[in-house]
Amino acid sequence: MKRLFTGIILGLSALLGCAAQAQETSGGYSLVQDAVFAKAHQQALAPMGFIDFCKRFPASCTRQKTTPARIALTPERLRELVSVNDYVNRKIQPETDQNLFGLEEYWTIPVDAGDCEDYALLKQYYLEQLGWPRSTLLLTVVIDERGDGHAVLTVKTTAGDLILDNQNPTVLDWTKTPYEFVKRQSSYDPRIWESLDPKQRRAPDAVAAR
Repeated sequence: MKRLFTGIILGLSALLGCAAQAQETSGGYSLVQDAVFAKAHQQALAPMGFIDFCKRFPASCTRQKTTPARIALTPERLRELVSVNDYVNRKIQPETDQNLFGLEEYWTIPVDAGDCEDYALLKQYYLEQLGWPRSTLLLTVVIDERGDGHAVLTVKTTAGDLILDNQNPTVLDWTKTPYEFVKRQSSYDPRIWESLDPKQRRAPDAVAAR
């Protein structure tokens, strides 16, 4: 546990040290003008790996007293998203839960290796430390182009729902991704998950590693 959070603190320090360079690294990004927001349809079952994660890290799953629905996406905030997405994608090496922990599904905040949901958890943690409300940083389950389960981080902003993904170096509006969106955390309570699929397509039992 000490090694885990020491690695996180060192990583956050390195990320903040890159802030002065963020404007250059985000030069290819632009704010969405006509945003289309993903809509929740009904409460859904939380992934089993997430439920276990909350038992081990309850502070990461507590409800905030104030829950802003969206955060204003300024150029500075956009640069933070780009920096966090790029830093975590470079820092964490892709590895399966089976190889790391001997389990099919094990959600955790990674130190140096992990699979898709671990990338999303670390990005969520870093952004919260930078002052982003947890209610705008939502773990999300999607189905990728191959029909496999995958996890990303949705960031709810006034300019749209933006996706931070370990499979893509670009921060994209959710409508620009190739994914089918299945379910994500509720903005009002991180322990509650909500369906995003109007056809109610069943989510995979496990999130595939990347």
